[in-house]
Amino acid sequence: MQYFIKDLQTKWLSKNLIYEALKLDLPFSKQFQKNRRFFNEKDLEMFLYFKKFGYEKTVLMYWNKEQLKKSSNSLETDLKNSYKTVSNDNEKELENELKTVIGKEKELKQIIAQKEQIIQVKDEQTQKYALLKQEEKKEKEEWIKKYDNIQKEKDEWIGKFYNVKMYMIIFWLLFILVVAFEVVQFLR
Repeated sequence: MQYFIKDLQTKWLSKNLIYEALKLDLPFSKQFQKNRRFFNEKDLEMFLYFKKFGYEKTVLMYWNKEQLKKSSNSLETDLKNSYKTVSNDNEKELENELKTVIGKEKELKQIIAQKEQIIQVKDEQTQKYALLKQEEKKEKEEWIKKYDNIQKEKDEWIGKFYNVKMYMIIFWLLFILVVAFEVVQFLR
């Protein structure tokens, strides 16, 4: 099956990833149709592998040993040639650049160390905050329980008061009835 770039995008591959893989000189098929490049099933598999595992593993997986030897030999010769030209022309310039790179590396290490300290302090503060919230929640639950207990006691006392009040009303009614009965008896 033939896949154009739009077809590859439907397979969850972004244009950026496709062009990045093409720049890295992976062993994709070089087939064109009406000035449009298309890819086969193996290419699709290689793109998906590249997306998942990166360049090094894709090279190890899909390039054969001869291609690896050719590319490593050509890379070595390119490096040797470029080193010779650079070493002859710009030694002092490279030393200065190396010093600035080392200085920037030290600065970046300091910045990273500071940021790690900040992250560590934030983590500690987050942990302390979480502990405080837990303690606050426990204390709130304890106060709610105390309040409920006080309310129950209050309700009990109010109930006792109304019971006593009822007994007093009944007692006074009986007393008035008895006195009235006695007065009626006495008047007869």
